Amino acid sequence: MNIIIKRLNNHDKFAKWGEQLQTTRKDEAVETMKQEGTVFEGFYAFEMAGQKYAIGAQIIDEAKKAAGQQHFVVDDEHQAMRKECLGEIIPAEVIYELENL
Repeated sequence: MNIIIKRLNNHDKFAKWGEQLQTTRKDEAVETMKQEGTVFEGFYAFEMAGQKYAIGAQIIDEAKKAAGQQHFVVDDEHQAMRKECLGEIIPAEVIYELENL
């Protein structure tokens, strides 16, 4: 599992983007995930000491990655939105990880 923590520079814009990914752009997003071997991805917002942050989680199954991945426009838009709305990565220490596969 990949975990990232970032400052949330534009909460409203990123939240609207998340809403699109879950509704009108969901089919595109899921197809992109399938191509990348991503079985789960989520972003969650929280506030600490008056500053907004986002924590993202992603699970990738390397065996499910598609050979010769197809390119989707939604992926470019997602990367641009993350770049615009999220700040620098804040390092996180793994305390423990468990799997029940």
